[in-house]
Amino acid sequence: MMAQAQRAHIQTHESDKVRIGPITTITLIAIISMAVLAVLAASTAHATSVISDRQANATQMLYLNECAGQEFVAGIDDALASTTPLPAFGGRAARRQMGPVR
Repeated sequence: MMAQAQRAHIQTHESDKVRIGPITTITLIAIISMAVLAVLAASTAHATSVISDRQANATQMLYLNECAGQEFVAGIDDALASTTPLPAFGGRAARRQMGPVR
């Protein structure tokens, strides 16, 4: 009876072992690879989002600077349009109209 109890104990002990075969190994490698790819995809998405935000801010600043420049040029154009026209620069006729240079 004791021999049967030992044999039963040995059988349950051997059946409790985890056998790692080729399919289990391939599955484990696939799961680890998928986890690594998921982390890389998430970090790439975050980096792309940060760069997109920087590009949007730079583009907004570019358009604000362009608008300020256009307003500056429009102010100069208005100031020039409101004054009396100057004679054409260059040549003897222009120098005679402007008078002597001091």
